[in-house]
Amino acid sequence: MSRPAERAACRGDVVSRDGAGRSVRAAGGARDDDRLYRALDRLLWHKEALQQHLVVRLGDLFALDYDLLLYDVTSVYFEGAADTNPLAQRGHSRDHRGDCKQVCLTLVVSRDGMPIGYEVFAGNRTDATAMCRAGRVETFVLIRSIERREKERAMHERFARRIETGLERLGRRVRQARRPLDVRRLERQLGRLLERNQRAAGRYVIEFVSDSTRRAGVRLE
Repeated sequence: MSRPAERAACRGDVVSRDGAGRSVRAAGGARDDDRLYRALDRLLWHKEALQQHLVVRLGDLFALDYDLLLYDVTSVYFEGAADTNPLAQRGHSRDHRGDCKQVCLTLVVSRDGMPIGYEVFAGNRTDATAMCRAGRVETFVLIRSIERREKERAMHERFARRIETGLERLGRRVRQARRPLDVRRLERQLGRLLERNQRAAGRYVIEFVSDSTRRAGVRLE
């Protein structure tokens, strides 16, 4: 916080210097990013305690006012199946990669922009429900009129019909195929369909399953 820098600077700075600024050498002489990132796995078990401590400590050091908290949501996508990560889901892609699974990251900051907490959510989580617990109990009130609710319902139904129509065409293509199809290309087409209709995409869990009994080699489920 006293000397902000980009992430790549961690390798040459954090590893090579201790808290007092003295030069140190990593065990075995190795300086690689993976060792730093693996250390975060150990810190994750203490995440809540660390956040609570920082909220109090930063409030004392910088006279922070916590009467108003701001939050923002971003997403990180995976170039792969990400089958071992249950949070990796398809949803609204801020990177325009609707063909990839992703997770949502929520950051909470004070009115002065000081970060005080974060959470990781499933990739299909909506912004309105992605609230972060930042060391204290907060109450969030979301008010929607009946007219707004009906409008949103109509919009979701319209996008859902578009998805259903697109799935019918995609399923028909798979059923009528006379030769094996490229699963990766099919997944990209599916991703684009969900991206164009992201308001209703969270309703669906769709995948291509290998099926040797079909000429396409896969089936849509």
